Amino acid sequence: MLVFKERGLRTIPKTKVDGKCDDHFALQFTVEKDLVIITMMMPLGIIHETTAPYTPQQNGMAERKNRALKEMVNSMLSYSGLSSKWIFKRKIKVDGTIDKFKDRLVIQGFRQKERIDYFDTYAPVARITTIRLLLALAAIHNPVIHQMDVKTTFLNGHLEEEVYMKQPEGFVMSGNEHKVCKLVKSLYGLKQAPKQLHQNFDEVVLSSGFLLNQSDKCLYSKFDSSDKGVIICLYVDDMLIFGTDQNQVDNTKKFLSSSSNIQDLWLLVYAKSSTRLDMPYAVGRIANLLRAYSDASWINHVEDSSSTSGWMFLLGGGAISWASKKQTCITDSTMESEFVALVAVGKEAEWPKEIWDNEI
Repeated sequence: MLVFKERGLRTIPKTKVDGKCDDHFALQFTVEKDLVIITMMMPLGIIHETTAPYTPQQNGMAERKNRALKEMVNSMLSYSGLSSKWIFKRKIKVDGTIDKFKDRLVIQGFRQKERIDYFDTYAPVARITTIRLLLALAAIHNPVIHQMDVKTTFLNGHLEEEVYMKQPEGFVMSGNEHKVCKLVKSLYGLKQAPKQLHQNFDEVVLSSGFLLNQSDKCLYSKFDSSDKGVIICLYVDDMLIFGTDQNQVDNTKKFLSSSSNIQDLWLLVYAKSSTRLDMPYAVGRIANLLRAYSDASWINHVEDSSSTSGWMFLLGGGAISWASKKQTCITDSTMESEFVALVAVGKEAEWPKEIWDNEI
C-alpha cells in the first residue's frame, strides 16, 4: 500500500491562514493484482503553511475530492482512455491585484465515441422569457430573491457510462504509468456533463417535495397550505430563488448546500416583513396585468415578397417577450399579413398560460 500526500502540506498544524483550517486531503493507493484504486482521504485538519503555498494543480485536485473518485484499470483494453489538460487562470480583484490562482482539469471530450462512452447529451435550460416573467412578478409582489452559483458545476454529475481517462499530468502514479482512470463522476469537457448535472439536480430537488413545471423543465416550486414557499429557476449552474420570506429562502439554500457546493452571489430584493409572494393571488391577477401587442409589415422584403411579423408582451409595464420575424408564407394583403402576425402572437401567448396553469 502506498500513501501519497501533496507537497507543501503539513500533518501538524503550524500556521493558520485567515484563522481557518482548509479542507486538504491525501491520496491513498491500494494495489490489488492489476487493479490500482485511488482513495481520496477525508479532510485531515491539515493547515496550509504560508511558506509552502498550494500549486494550482493541488488546488484543482482538492476541489475534486469526493467528486472524482477513480479506479485504475489496465490500458490494455480496446479503449485506451481520453487525454486531459490543465487550464490555468488568474482571478483578478477590482483593484487589479491577483485574488487567487485557479485551475481546471479538462478532459478531451471531443475524442469521445458515441455509444461507447456517451449517449444522450441534451440538457434543458430555463427560457429567458421565464426569467423575465419571474422578475416582472417580483417587481409587482416584492418577494425575497437570491442568486446562487453552483461551484465546480460539472463535477457533481454521476456518470452512467464507462469513461476512461489517462492519468493527468503531474499526478501520474510511479510504477503504474500504463494504467488509466475510470471516472465515477463527470469532468469538464465531457459531452454528457451538462445532462448529468441537470439530472442530478433534478433528482435531488424533486425528492425534497418540489414540483416540476411541465412547461419549463428548469422551474421548480414548493408551497405549503398557507401559500408560503419558494420558486427555483435553474440556468445551467446559476439559479434564482424566489421566496415569500427570508426564512423560506434560507431553508432552501441550506437544503441545496447539503447536496452541492453553492455560492451566494447576491441579494436582489429583500421583501419587507409585511409583504409576501402570494402566488394564487398573483396568478389570478395575471390576466389583468399581461398585455400583448402585434403588428405586421406587408411585403417589406421585395426579393421574395415576404412580410414581417412583430409582437411584444408586457407584464406589469415591463417587456417579458418580444420578436420580429419574417413570415413563412406569402400574403395577398395587409390585413392577411396582420392575421398571420396575430396567429404567431396567439402561439406565444400559450406559453405564459401554460406556466401559470402549472402553478409556478
